[in-house]
Amino acid sequence: MKYKVLIFDADDTLFDFKASEREALEKTLIGYDIDYSEDYHLKIYKDINGKIWKELEEGKITQSELKVERFRRYCGHLNLDLNPVEFAYKYMENLSNSSILFEDSIDLISHLHEKFKLFIITNGLTKVQSGEIKSKYEISNLKELLNYL
Repeated sequence: MKYKVLIFDADDTLFDFKASEREALEKTLIGYDIDYSEDYHLKIYKDINGKIWKELEEGKITQSELKVERFRRYCGHLNLDLNPVEFAYKYMENLSNSSILFEDSIDLISHLHEKFKLFIITNGLTKVQSGEIKSKYEISNLKELLNYL
């Protein structure tokens, strides 16, 4: 069956984006052998990230530029001699594997499953993999959605 409408959820409805973001930053820094301190590293990241998202809203930067520029500024602020393009890629990879569900969202997902055909991306979602959450279709990446459009 081909679908005309897809609805995506990510930020703080079903998924705890703040926890996922925190975990992704930690994993990325540790991957570069940097001793991670949440109070230090996360605070600086959130400050830089918040400012650059404001620049996006004001039309001063594109979303594509934002993805790398925030890490160029972040690495510069921390005096890290790292490639911001590579850092951004590793961060996004860690973020996609750090999807943390809110506990209460399990009931909501189950209810939605009864009403709609759910696609669930299973990367790192142990509740899906264990069968605690059921979906009509399971995909491992967004490109697989193209088969249904």
